[in-house]
Amino acid sequence: MSGARNTEGGVMGAGKSVYLEYYDSARNADKFYQATLKDSSVCYQWGRCGTKGQAKVETHSSERAASQALDEKVSEKARKGYSRTGGSVPLPQEFSQAASPPPKKEPETNPDQDSEPASYFLNWKAARPIDAAALEESAELTRRIIDHCQHLLPQRFLLQSGEDYRQVLFFEDGEQVAAFGYPPMAFLDALTTRERKAVLELGTSRDGWLSNHGTGQGIISTGKKMFDFPVRLFLSILAGSHGLEVSCSDGLEYGTGLAVTPTMEDFEWYPLWTELKPLVEAHWFVQGSTKVLYSAPPTEGERTYAW
Repeated sequence: MSGARNTEGGVMGAGKSVYLEYYDSARNADKFYQATLKDSSVCYQWGRCGTKGQAKVETHSSERAASQALDEKVSEKARKGYSRTGGSVPLPQEFSQAASPPPKKEPETNPDQDSEPASYFLNWKAARPIDAAALEESAELTRRIIDHCQHLLPQRFLLQSGEDYRQVLFFEDGEQVAAFGYPPMAFLDALTTRERKAVLELGTSRDGWLSNHGTGQGIISTGKKMFDFPVRLFLSILAGSHGLEVSCSDGLEYGTGLAVTPTMEDFEWYPLWTELKPLVEAHWFVQGSTKVLYSAPPTEGERTYAW
């Protein structure tokens, strides 16, 4: 590519093109920047005036998206002191001759099809902090519950190792329908050393740590076969104040499961979704100290739940 400029403006064989120059303190043209649109691609060229400079090509999903990207880059350069002029530099041969790939098409959806389990991003903010004593008490209850499951069926009831006290699985007819418990260790890895040490010492969960510190974010997955709840939901369902106890079994008729029942002798299987959902609504999603905001689906709106 030659460093000579076309002072008449424009670039042959391309669509929208913008050429800018940066002037030094003596008002001499020092650097150039050119952005050229062709179909759904943009060629960016920059360097010292009178030199070959460098070039980079970016391809976008559509010509409109490419044009928007070009405008953003030009605006950024303008903020840094570059000025538009009527010049131009020749395009790289490979860009001027190449055919841009066709724009990506969005996959067609059939509203009549059964929807797959979906993940919704959420943010939460605690109205008041959760004290350390409550976290320790909940962590101890979680340990006792998972220890019980681990003793009976360690491979089937734990998603991770027993030492981690991570998650307990629910099954219905041999298929997992729910999981409750702590998040992956990756969350703790993202914390600072001091924060991670405090979390491990308390034995608390991601949700507990975030509530204790006021804010947080996470993923809640919903679908026909699984509902991924915070650990405190699991604890609330099993809380003694609700008159519920825990037992485990490997019954062939019902599949492996965790029974949450009024009595150990006469238990019912959970979570049959139609039975578990009202229990969750009544005992967990109530007016309380922590607010959950769903970004989707819009009809869900805003719900609150308490410790």
